Amino acid sequence: MKRLLIILIIFLPAIIVGQEVDVSGPEKDTESVAAKSNLSGLIDAEQFSVQSADGLKKSYVDLKRKSINKYSKEISEEEQKQLNSIVNDLESMHSESYEYHYVAYLNSNQNPKAFHHLEKAYEIYPDNVELYDDFVAHYELTNNRQGKNQFCKKLAESNTIAQGVMDYNYNVLMSLEPNAILFTNGSDDTYPLWIWQEIHNKRTDVTILNLDLIQNLEYQKEKLKSLNIYPIRSLEPVGIVKEVVENNSNRPINIALTINPKAMIDLKSKLYLTGLVLKYSEKAIDNLAMLKNNWEFSFNIESLNQPVTNTKTKKLNNNYVLPLLVLSRYYSDSGKTTEAKGSETLALKLAAEGGKEIEVKKYIEGKK
Repeated sequence: MKRLLIILIIFLPAIIVGQEVDVSGPEKDTESVAAKSNLSGLIDAEQFSVQSADGLKKSYVDLKRKSINKYSKEISEEEQKQLNSIVNDLESMHSESYEYHYVAYLNSNQNPKAFHHLEKAYEIYPDNVELYDDFVAHYELTNNRQGKNQFCKKLAESNTIAQGVMDYNYNVLMSLEPNAILFTNGSDDTYPLWIWQEIHNKRTDVTILNLDLIQNLEYQKEKLKSLNIYPIRSLEPVGIVKEVVENNSNRPINIALTINPKAMIDLKSKLYLTGLVLKYSEKAIDNLAMLKNNWEFSFNIESLNQPVTNTKTKKLNNNYVLPLLVLSRYYSDSGKTTEAKGSETLALKLAAEGGKEIEVKKYIEGKK
């Protein structure tokens, strides 16, 4: 008799990776360079130091990344003042620079009214890959399918997204039922999905709702209306997810494992693991059958047994550990000892690469 197993979101919380997110998209790598100026000889260089545009940009990106953690994407009033101060310094010292226009756009939180800054940055430095995801996000916000496709293609051709990250996101799409809605957390679990849809024409039936973008009220209103979802009142990510899943029954709704489980604690009894996502359902479902079928027949898993070196791939691959351990238990209960051992071994391999081996070993030993 098949076991009906409800997978709660608090199951093995040390494994699920709450990905830290830079709202500007994939991580931007910058180098800081100090610059001195003697103001045409009027002031001695040692008395007046002018920070380089690149140095100020790096300070902005570093501060913003530190201000956001996996439990909250809110930036405090004091931290925002510091960010604003850096933007003001850039404007006063380097108002015509790529760095000023790009940081000014980032500081707008992707406000379409600040798009001219992004356009100017692109005009100055059109080959800078760090701009491409911001254009994709802008065109998603403004419902410009042609522009979104153009920059998804640029991002894909830049070869800056590791193949392991692309493979992971392919399997996310394969975890979903037809016409599903998927909530995602940040950059590495959103842009690759759009590339699969826009460039490779995979699972175009799925609607991706990124937690950062859905906070834009105009976009939120239009997007939810197109999905026949009732108007919602919440302004912050967790509340938005809760209202959408509780007030809509038109399409299957899922939450990516990259979203921190603590944020979804109030929904835990109605979330079912079906792969690399949690499906919301008011009624109990046989999610084990869905998980097994997705893993055995839909997922691309060949590369998982190979050594992984890319840091982002290692972090994302930690999210395979949960479904693998569930599958191992399912196979064991079904008398399939070889499959059970194989799933457990792969879970330990991925956990070791992602720095979670001790936690996983403790969990496995505790279940024996």
